[in-house]
Amino acid sequence: MLIDHSSLEIFDIDGESVFTDCHYPCLSSQDVEFFVQAEKMRITPLDAWRLKAIR
Repeated sequence: MLIDHSSLEIFDIDGESVFTDCHYPCLSSQDVEFFVQAEKMRITPLDAWRLKAIR
């Protein structure tokens, strides 16, 4: 899963399935929430990095 200020990409089964979406949160938003319809979901591993601006 790749998330930045305006896009979200999710890769499943070694890239066999891919979901891409654009999003435009308010500037103060820094949270990420996950909602699923299944009873259980496991995300492993989950690593996060803060990237430097390229400006």
